[in-house]
Amino acid sequence: MEATSSAAPPVPPSAHVLVEIANSRALSVRPDLLATPAEAVALLRTLALLPEGGTPTEADLDEIREFRSVLNRLLAGGEDTEVRTTLNTLARRVALNADFTSEEATLTAAPGTDRPLARLVIHLFRTVSDNTWPRVRLCANEECAAAFYDTTRSRTQRWHSYTDCGNKSNVAAHRARARAAKTG
Repeated sequence: MEATSSAAPPVPPSAHVLVEIANSRALSVRPDLLATPAEAVALLRTLALLPEGGTPTEADLDEIREFRSVLNRLLAGGEDTEVRTTLNTLARRVALNADFTSEEATLTAAPGTDRPLARLVIHLFRTVSDNTWPRVRLCANEECAAAFYDTTRSRTQRWHSYTDCGNKSNVAAHRARARAAKTG
């Protein structure tokens, strides 16, 4: 008899990059990781968003910050026309090549245009096209709002961490119900 595994599926690489970029904004537990060029370079190199030996320009950093802002607005439910228009405008700033083989299709930055923004657009394209985008979401704890990848089978994970945000939310809800029952 074959054993079944209840281990969570791995986070796809493109979804991981998007989660890290979304979480690079200032959160209650950490500063803005794109605030200075040195911090940005460290993050971009860790996520392989810089070409080998590349250094982002200030314009690159501005584009990445703008992409991050749009990404977080999308994750927060910002499905309005303005968000989509901004995202499409950002995507049109980069030249991409599509290559099709009999088994797969790939999207790459055009030669000479490999910028961090191009790589981010490719990662977003991959998460949408492989249907993993709906699993990238923001923590339901409004004070936290960290991005995470939902690895649950049911696709219903609400908090980036049950022990941190989920437990706090459940305890707060329980206490509110107990107070209402006493006064009710």
